[in-house]
Amino acid sequence: MEWLWLLVGFVVGAAVVWFVVKRRVDEHTASIETSYEGRLKHLQDEVGRADAAHDETKAKILGLLEERNAAEERAGKAGERAAGLERELGMARDEIARLQRLPVSAPVPAALAPSALATVSPAPVPAAVDPTLQRIRAIDAKLKMLPAGSSARNALMAERTALLDGGATAALPAAPPGATPDDLEVIKGIGPKISDELKAMGIVTFAQLAALSTAQVTTLEERIGFPGRVAREQWVEQARQRLG
Repeated sequence: MEWLWLLVGFVVGAAVVWFVVKRRVDEHTASIETSYEGRLKHLQDEVGRADAAHDETKAKILGLLEERNAAEERAGKAGERAAGLERELGMARDEIARLQRLPVSAPVPAALAPSALATVSPAPVPAAVDPTLQRIRAIDAKLKMLPAGSSARNALMAERTALLDGGATAALPAAPPGATPDDLEVIKGIGPKISDELKAMGIVTFAQLAALSTAQVTTLEERIGFPGRVAREQWVEQARQRLG
């Protein structure tokens, strides 16, 4: 009987030990699973943030590529425009050269019979071309395409001034010694740029503008590059009104 109770006690003790051990194992397993689930969630969050950053970077790269393509397209159009302007400039040069080569008068061929001459209307005789004026006009066309302050523009302006000074132009009136400069910009049509050009030519007073002759007006218009502007805007008349 004692052996039976001993066996029962052993079985019950073993069951208790097994239950305790199993419970601890289950708790440890649950703790490990919770820890791994937390790590897995953290890793998933990191992967999600990395994907979002990757998408944002990819979007920025695509935006930069689009901007580069647009810039290349604008540069291409600007190049085409520059090439077109260069072609137009070349055509203008060729036309100027052709006009300079035209003869003053065209002789009638001797092979034509008198009867033929009676039926042929005389061809118009081209007017003589002034090479200096043609060169000035060509320089004016170039100046419109050159930026202000560039060395090429300054060189052309110097050449233009030399051509005007060396041609058959009327001398502009000089300011009296010690004359007080007037504000020429009050004249309608004279802005800061033209005022500076007038000062560079020595015209600083209303009296000088009022004393301009027709030939001097032509010379002044050629120098500032605006033919007909002085007469059209009545600079001389406005200057005379300022003098009273």
